[in-house]
Amino acid sequence: MEDHGHHVHEAPAIMWAPISILVALFCVIGLLGLVGLVSPGLSPEIFIEEQMHHAIEHILPHEVAEHLHVPPISGSTKLMGAALSAVALAVGGYLGYNFYWTKKWDSWAWVQASGLRKTIYNFLWNRWYMNPVYYLVFVDGLILLSKGIFSVFEDGVMTPLSDYVAKTSESLSAKMYEVLEVGGVFGVLNQGVPTAVIGAYHRVKKVQTGVLSMNLIYMFIMLVILLVALLIKGG
Repeated sequence: MEDHGHHVHEAPAIMWAPISILVALFCVIGLLGLVGLVSPGLSPEIFIEEQMHHAIEHILPHEVAEHLHVPPISGSTKLMGAALSAVALAVGGYLGYNFYWTKKWDSWAWVQASGLRKTIYNFLWNRWYMNPVYYLVFVDGLILLSKGIFSVFEDGVMTPLSDYVAKTSESLSAKMYEVLEVGGVFGVLNQGVPTAVIGAYHRVKKVQTGVLSMNLIYMFIMLVILLVALLIKGG
């Protein structure tokens, strides 16, 4: 900060006071956890587990709550956790004391002196590379997946299928037009029916000759047909 013209100063009380309170509470809870090895009634985790179990029993049915009950942690596991915490505190405290309190060691030179320490430093400095991994998987990965799906499914399946359906529909509509429109509507109705009516007209008109004797014969035949029909109906 001083290289950029800013004076380095201690943080104000409004910043370090809440952190100090949290540290004190964690220390008290940790000490109570050690005391809980001898007197389980003072163990914070047992108190928290019991309260959570009571809350679950009031929310869920008894059968379900029994399956969700967390078994108590063994004493050896607690001792192992306490020992690892003590080791981490001792190592971190020793390094922090020499780096930042007495300033006997140069922290940056110490990191750069070892390839392993430099790798660990870069890993932690880049926040476990969570952002690059997130973008690689959920951003670039999804974009790449979408492009692959588009290339394989859209271009490889849907586009040829759409072209095939379009060509098939066009061919089918042309056949239906040829059969129904040209052959049926135009051929049968528009041409066939008038031609049949005209043919029937030419055949029927030959019956009407204009000769009186032929007309009398036609009338006689019609009367005979009517009489026969009446007799059949009356019988």
